[in-house]
Amino acid sequence: MIPVVLRITRHGTESDRLAAFKAVFGPEEVTVVCEDVRYNGDPAGAIRTVIDRIELDGERKVVAIDPIAPLDLLQKIVDGRDRLGDVLILRAMHKRDPETGRVVVTGRDPQGRELLAFSHYEVLEQIVIRTRPL
Repeated sequence: MIPVVLRITRHGTESDRLAAFKAVFGPEEVTVVCEDVRYNGDPAGAIRTVIDRIELDGERKVVAIDPIAPLDLLQKIVDGRDRLGDVLILRAMHKRDPETGRVVVTGRDPQGRELLAFSHYEVLEQIVIRTRPL
């Protein structure tokens, strides 16, 4: 069974992220699939549909997802993880300047958005967002 990491993004996978996946899931076997998933109000359901399509051939197993999403959507994904099976939900962490604590910017993409230096992945287990009226 070939382990697959599903990255939910419009962008490719940089070499440092691929190295992090290989260190955890196997250097020879791991495959990264990038998909721009449309959540349509049901992030866990939309991700489950993509996982089912990837695993349809019976030769690949999604072991982790890397959803690039704002916190409110990440919370819905984590809250719906029972629908995703035994898949790890990952969150990329960025390198920070030791003096300022700010994220290190490595450049800009063609649209002018900042490119942030990758540090490592963490597994999302719970997200709690509490708000109150101002």
